Amino acid sequence: MVSKDRIAVMAQTRYEWTLIDMATLSLGAITVPIYPSNQPEEVEYILNDSETRIIFVENKQQLKKVLKVWPQLPHLEKVILIEGKTNQDKVLSLEEFEALGQGVKSDFGNRIRQIAEDDIATLVYTSGTTGVPKGVIITHNNLVAAAECAEAFFTMDKDWDSLLFLPLSHILGRVAQVAQLCIGFTHYYAESIDKLAENIRESHPHFIVGVPRIFEKVYQNMMLTVESSSALKKKIFSWATEIGQQYTDTVDSKKPVSFGLKLRHQLAHKLVFSKLHEKLGGRLKFFVSGGAPLNPEIAKFFYNAGILILEGYGLTETTAAFSANTKEKNRFGTVGHPGLGGKIKIAEDGEIIVAGPVVTKGYWKKPEETAEVFKDGWFYTGDVGEYKDGFLKITDRKKDIIVTAGGKNIAPQKIENSIKTNPLVSQVMVHGDKRKYLTALLTLNEEEVKRMSKPWGLNGKAYVEIIQDSRVQKAVKKIIDDENKNLASFESIKKFAVIPEEFTIDGGELTPSLKVKRKFVSEKYKILIDGLYNN
Repeated sequence: MVSKDRIAVMAQTRYEWTLIDMATLSLGAITVPIYPSNQPEEVEYILNDSETRIIFVENKQQLKKVLKVWPQLPHLEKVILIEGKTNQDKVLSLEEFEALGQGVKSDFGNRIRQIAEDDIATLVYTSGTTGVPKGVIITHNNLVAAAECAEAFFTMDKDWDSLLFLPLSHILGRVAQVAQLCIGFTHYYAESIDKLAENIRESHPHFIVGVPRIFEKVYQNMMLTVESSSALKKKIFSWATEIGQQYTDTVDSKKPVSFGLKLRHQLAHKLVFSKLHEKLGGRLKFFVSGGAPLNPEIAKFFYNAGILILEGYGLTETTAAFSANTKEKNRFGTVGHPGLGGKIKIAEDGEIIVAGPVVTKGYWKKPEETAEVFKDGWFYTGDVGEYKDGFLKITDRKKDIIVTAGGKNIAPQKIENSIKTNPLVSQVMVHGDKRKYLTALLTLNEEEVKRMSKPWGLNGKAYVEIIQDSRVQKAVKKIIDDENKNLASFESIKKFAVIPEEFTIDGGELTPSLKVKRKFVSEKYKILIDGLYNN
């Protein structure tokens, strides 16, 4: 490999991913992450745009994607298979690839010394939800600055353990990995999202970097457990939650905690919250949340239960770690303060603009797109928010703001996050751009639907039939009506539809950081959505 060559990796988060990444960077070459969920045509685009010479793929399933488009990949020379072997021409197993290096004299030290801080370390392609993916240029200096920011924000001890489950193809997971290598704490690699709860109990992490969807699921599962409990247990849970609130309010206000409150708090922990701590490994110091806005009510619930979630903010273009709350400076509903050398301004239209050592130099081979987002040394994030008292608050993505037919601007994420606190609701997407009113698509928590409908004699019916039952629809309508009471008339949801399939990454509805792809969902369910406006 020659310095500056592009080397792609298409695999789930695993130990080999990190080894391949570090080996590539140490040679002065450039790592190109590709999500395992990417389709062959997306793989083709990224490999061609980056002019990648070698790609590491996880297994034969991922290999098939490359083989399908290889005739259209003039720059690709070799494929390395991490798991298994094959007789395909120009495809080597990882063991065969490693064997090629046996006995070869290494110039490893010289190669590293030739790497400049401003050299490109990686090209991280955006998800392409609003057009073709763009390769974000991340330099070695960007990665080091991001790791330094993470260390300053979260003060992680080198003797701690953490569980890594975020995709390393995503910048947040990548920065978490780089921070681990810089600080020295131990990373466990989760087997999969499905086994995350089991892996947490096995690894007993001191902290975990996650995304809001994970915390939403933990919260919803706990609420489901409470909902199906006896009247006495519900009462105890309500009491414990109230005591937790009183305790944290007292501590945060720096008032002395009375002996009685301390005793009640210890009892509340023993009876209720200790179970949550046990499920989270028993050693947890804090969570870090990024990638999308976290509902403040969920953050407060965890905090009152003795679990701190530190919410941060960043984009691929800011190497993830731009701002964050810290244990010393934490304000719910915000994404904290900027990291080392970071600067923030709010444009006249409310757009957040930033500058600092973590900000990208621009987009690979796209000077016009780079010029669009960089003006006078400031990067225009595309996010709308407020910056007050040193804390940054995100309102919504600029492109996600709904402008109704009546000209009203509405931020959908706040409405969606509020609705998702109900344990019956799994996912929500609010729709209404250029429409007369707002509508919503919802997916429900199947376990809660079946529990709720059990007395109705619907157990023999398919789930798709159960969710159309008038009593289920009535329960959803009540959730929507309750939400509407807290909204202005133009923000209220007039109609809704419940769909049976969860939004997923593989289905194309979610990004790898589990955010809803609004454009994709709107097109996929166009007939259903149009029907909500026909009457």
